[in-house]
Amino acid sequence: HLSGTETAGSMAVAVNGKAANDLYRHFTIRTLKEGEVDDYKAISEVLRRRLKHLSRNMKEIEHAYKKGGITFGGTRKIEKEFINMILNNKENTKKYLAARNKKEILALGRIIKHKDGTMELNDIWANEKYEKSGVLNHLIRKLLHRIAKGKVYTFAKPQNAEFFGELGFLHINSLPKILSKTEGAPMMYAVKDHKDDPSLNSKPDLLVIDGGKGQVSAAKKVLEEMELEIPVIGLAKREEEVFKPNSPRTDCGKKEQEER
Repeated sequence: HLSGTETAGSMAVAVNGKAANDLYRHFTIRTLKEGEVDDYKAISEVLRRRLKHLSRNMKEIEHAYKKGGITFGGTRKIEKEFINMILNNKENTKKYLAARNKKEILALGRIIKHKDGTMELNDIWANEKYEKSGVLNHLIRKLLHRIAKGKVYTFAKPQNAEFFGELGFLHINSLPKILSKTEGAPMMYAVKDHKDDPSLNSKPDLLVIDGGKGQVSAAKKVLEEMELEIPVIGLAKREEEVFKPNSPRTDCGKKEQEER
């Protein structure tokens, strides 16, 4: 069962027809701003965060990129001029993590630690072709994976807020004093909220979505993106109808059968 409100989503699990209370999870929706309501976005986020435990781990993902000619590593001296040009930054370029295809830099990023200990993800750049791509996503995840504890802040432009939300950043209203407000929405990533959860490593036999055709389509899209084959149906409680992906018809529930 998956549902979304303007701030939270929930996931209940049934095993052999009985509720598995120890597997219940409650998710704070990060891709929605305060007061925003979007059930499709909430369902998509809950599914991505639940099913990411079934996806390949970072080493496997990086190995797949390497086979395709894309590698990740620190920046090189010969790349300093290029970095200064695209980021207008004269600081130590060794602090950056880069994704590259042979000698071409595809994406860049870094996490800096301010004098008071506040950590900030900034200077995120990607070749236009790789913006919002898996390459940039993996690069940022690598940066975040290096942080053992604490919080990481960033500022997201409106068109990138959902991208950072899916990475685990949450919209916030207050900031540490040392961070000057720049263009974009302030967001925060809490390391403690992103520890591996072994209890979520089992693959569901069936996903039952709280909703109809639109909600099922949103769930199916996430499954396709994550390359996971899991049956999914939607249950519209009001009429007790069951919705299946790519099917114009619904199976009538108990209420409609009684009326007949």
